[in-house]
Amino acid sequence: MRKTSAIPRSWTYQRYSSHTALGRRAKRASSCSIGSGEGRTIRSLLEEMLSLAGVDARIELDPARLRPSDIPSLVGDPDKLKALGWAPKLTVTDALRDVLGPRVPGAA
Repeated sequence: MRKTSAIPRSWTYQRYSSHTALGRRAKRASSCSIGSGEGRTIRSLLEEMLSLAGVDARIELDPARLRPSDIPSLVGDPDKLKALGWAPKLTVTDALRDVLGPRVPGAA
């Protein structure tokens, strides 16, 4: 395990849930992750948000606030849901624009 902020995570953005409809399509009950299958670090999300907001800031890492150990990667596999007809319609960038709202050109 490593103490770092560069652990990739899977991020998927859903404005409205379609999980119930997908559950009806499944032939048997099972669990699955809703994820894009692509990993992004928190740092990359922060850098993109700052860029969208037009903010020039220096990102500093405080090692004392990092987890003492973490798994190397946590990225969801969307294959089960894709087999039921699901595909992500919104991107992480869409989510960041929504969070920033009217402060960003092209935001919701």
